[in-house]
Amino acid sequence: MPKPKIKILIVDDEEMILNMYHTKLHGEGYEVALAKNGSEALAKAHQIKPDVILTDLIMPKYDGFYFLKALKKDPVLKKVPVITLTNIGNEHKRAKACKLGTLFFLVKSQYVPAQVAEIVKEVINLKNNNIFSLKAKYQEAFCAN
Repeated sequence: MPKPKIKILIVDDEEMILNMYHTKLHGEGYEVALAKNGSEALAKAHQIKPDVILTDLIMPKYDGFYFLKALKKDPVLKKVPVITLTNIGNEHKRAKACKLGTLFFLVKSQYVPAQVAEIVKEVINLKNNNIFSLKAKYQEAFCAN
């Protein structure tokens, strides 16, 4: 029986960002679902039960913070690793996203799709790896203590 594909949900209101990361992650062999706002993302997350979520913070309907809060309250989805991928480099917003459960806080302008794909791969393998080695490798973007 073939191994099921890893499911990734990408949430961003910018079509170009959705397409760019869909192309990269699908090309890496992942099953990729897209959502354009937090409301759509929450429904899609319940539907597909993703293995990893990449989300922006500034979006229409539910913003990324509301989406993170909703994930944290959900008994199934709260266990899904979340990577925040945003244009906001503000330390206060980073701290808030980390407190709400994001594992990585990435500023879009500082990472190319290949780097984000590598972080996704590391997060997927996190269950088998030592969290401290992951933290050391990506210290500037890592949220967990």
